[in-house]
Amino acid sequence: MKNSLRSSEVVSLLRAPVIYSSRRMQVNALPASNLGFAFSINKKLGNAVKRNLFKRQARALMKKNFPDCFPFHFLIRALLPLQPSFLSEKEIETFLIKIKKYKALNCE
Repeated sequence: MKNSLRSSEVVSLLRAPVIYSSRRMQVNALPASNLGFAFSINKKLGNAVKRNLFKRQARALMKKNFPDCFPFHFLIRALLPLQPSFLSEKEIETFLIKIKKYKALNCE
């Protein structure tokens, strides 16, 4: 997939600072040369169908809301059991605002 990360990139993201945290998810980010996403969801949080659904929804929302000019790699970790509407547009908007505060981005 275009925006997927290699395992070495995910390992470095595990050591990266947490830039967004809510009851439901935690996000680590590092500046990079391109936009990339990785997802970490424990088996205890839902069965394979729920985990894959979360990843598909999260990937679609991230691609929709983050243009390619965002030079970051993101690691998104689910913290609570997965529900059908786990990741909302509002949570993505809040996350986007915090990202822009974290690093001034020029995405014109």
